[in-house]
Amino acid sequence: MICENFLLWNVRGLNSRSRRNVVHELVGQERASLISLQETKLDDCDDTMIRELFCLGFEFASLPACHTCGGILLAWKGDVWSVSNISRGEFSLTAKVTLKSSDVSWWLTCVYGPQSDLDKVRFLDELRMIRSSCSDSWMVCGDFNLIYANPILRSLASFPPRVHHFGRKDRNFDHFFHFRYSPGSEFRSEKWVISVSNSKI
Repeated sequence: MICENFLLWNVRGLNSRSRRNVVHELVGQERASLISLQETKLDDCDDTMIRELFCLGFEFASLPACHTCGGILLAWKGDVWSVSNISRGEFSLTAKVTLKSSDVSWWLTCVYGPQSDLDKVRFLDELRMIRSSCSDSWMVCGDFNLIYANPILRSLASFPPRVHHFGRKDRNFDHFFHFRYSPGSEFRSEKWVISVSNSKI
């Protein structure tokens, strides 16, 4: 059993100091040691930004935003996790993560899916290529911007086979934090107990 906290969050932009402060506060509060942030809207990320977001001891890999759209940031505590084989796609960032205390490893793909329906098919093709190159256990997470029941997508003959290709399995989570950003420069949170067994994606 892995006793480490993994924070997964669509932050909808990290360009403002107030948003970065909230991320910093939450990471400390939840003692997260592995973090995936989507929609960072950052063209670049450096060591100064990482210290501001997570404090000392974190390493990182990032996928830049495209014209202030998208962007992915994967960060991990270097004394807890080993991360290797980092690769970047158009919509994804993939790495092999290993928990140092137990030597347990798996592939992790963090995604921020495209908005247009035709790009979504390309997005699924990218995931299929990534899956074929990951020989061990594989976890894909993030903001897919994708609803499986979308009638436009389902009308594309190529769409359902692309989804079924992954052998999709939904997971139940005991709890997570749901965050909303308010104009008062604060993220308001509410702890929900949910089941995602009927998830659309």
